[in-house]
Amino acid sequence: MNDAEICIDMADRPACPIDEESSVLSALAVERAEYPDNYTTTRHRHHCARLLHAVSGAVAVSTPQGVWIAPPGHGLLIPPGADHDAHMFGNVIVQILDIKRASAVDLGENCFVVDLSPLLRHLIETVATPRTNSPSSGRETAIAGLLLYDLQHSPRRPLFLPLPSDTVLAQRCTNFLKEPRAADSIEQWSVSMGISRRTFTRRFRSETGLSFVAWRQRACLIAAIARMAQGDPIRKVAFWLGYASPVALAAMFKRWLGITPTAYLQTWR
Repeated sequence: MNDAEICIDMADRPACPIDEESSVLSALAVERAEYPDNYTTTRHRHHCARLLHAVSGAVAVSTPQGVWIAPPGHGLLIPPGADHDAHMFGNVIVQILDIKRASAVDLGENCFVVDLSPLLRHLIETVATPRTNSPSSGRETAIAGLLLYDLQHSPRRPLFLPLPSDTVLAQRCTNFLKEPRAADSIEQWSVSMGISRRTFTRRFRSETGLSFVAWRQRACLIAAIARMAQGDPIRKVAFWLGYASPVALAAMFKRWLGITPTAYLQTWR
């Protein structure tokens, strides 16, 4: 590991190392950094948009709206001005692609996670490789335009967990993320909050946009991906989450991602 790349806090990097007044030729800038397992950045924001490409390990980004996670081979887009922090699972190698604000308009105002196709990965590598003694040309313009177009139209993955704004419910959800339990029920949560089942389910959906069961499954999915990125065997992850067997975990993965955990791991390599 290159000492110059260890633990470079994303919050300490330049707010946006590209010129907002420049043309599309300078719309993109790529850096590569490495972080140890469980490294967490401070809360910060960027003037430009930022795409985190997890080369190895997984990167989770938290905002007041929720949590996103990008396992290997995925990209996590953070829009300009979004308050966030990042947490690393496993020994993380990440490519950081900064996109000037004017070029990121079509990418939207919310974070999202996408599969990075072989073409997108190649385009990022191309942008990251400086061409010495070569003036900016139509080639660079085409590469930047194609990269942004492909990013905008890439399939977005359900690797996002919305968090409620209600203080009491938000704290309950945060605690669940620290110790997720696949068997937690509506009754347990509503009783602990001192409200009826009906009030709880209505409030939960209003606050998160998901039913409690869907939210719980999504939380377990994100937690499972984080543990898998740290090297935990699938069987261990399943029992840690409280599933009766790895088969139950596989069923949940297929429900949300259309693929088993074992097959999903293969896509990381």
